[in-house]
Amino acid sequence: MPALTLLTATTCTSQQCFKQTRGRPTRGRVVIAAASRDLQEMARQAATTVVGVAAIATLLLPAMPALAVSGGGGGGNSLAFQDLSGQDLRKNKYLKADLRGANLSGANLENVNLFGALCTNADFSGANLRGADLESTELEGANLSNAVLEGAQMTNAQVAKIKSISGADFTDVLIRKDVQMGLCKRADIDAVNPTTGVTTRDSLFCP
Repeated sequence: MPALTLLTATTCTSQQCFKQTRGRPTRGRVVIAAASRDLQEMARQAATTVVGVAAIATLLLPAMPALAVSGGGGGGNSLAFQDLSGQDLRKNKYLKADLRGANLSGANLENVNLFGALCTNADFSGANLRGADLESTELEGANLSNAVLEGAQMTNAQVAKIKSISGADFTDVLIRKDVQMGLCKRADIDAVNPTTGVTTRDSLFCP
């Protein structure tokens, strides 16, 4: 800016400036002082303008929308309380995903990776979970009524406090013996799965 160039050109020590201006008319010093004040005022106005423009730009720019991630995995993959009922989700991955309270009733999750997913209070009623990876999945409060889990992997899945397995088909599910016996002690294992025609009791080989 010309103002900065002017200020640089007239830089000097106070003693030098005194010597250079000694003997000069008082009017000249008054003009220089006035010019200096004008430059300072211009600088303040410029700074105010920049701040104002930045503030206006901040107000006018739209806020970035929050995006719900529906695949890819990772601890930050959150679909908590989302309605995914009846959807074909076979191409997605929910590795360690947050599915708390999600509605997955009637969804097609065949062969889907749900390893380590947090499915507390999720609704899987009537869902197709054939061949799904449910290893280490938290299913406390989850609803598996009428779900088809044929061939699913459920080793270390947390099912002790599951809400319902009424009508669920566990045929060929990979599950620990102690977990199997625990499920067989439930009162809701006699219903028939409407898709496969198999009772929950028979699919678990309960006595």
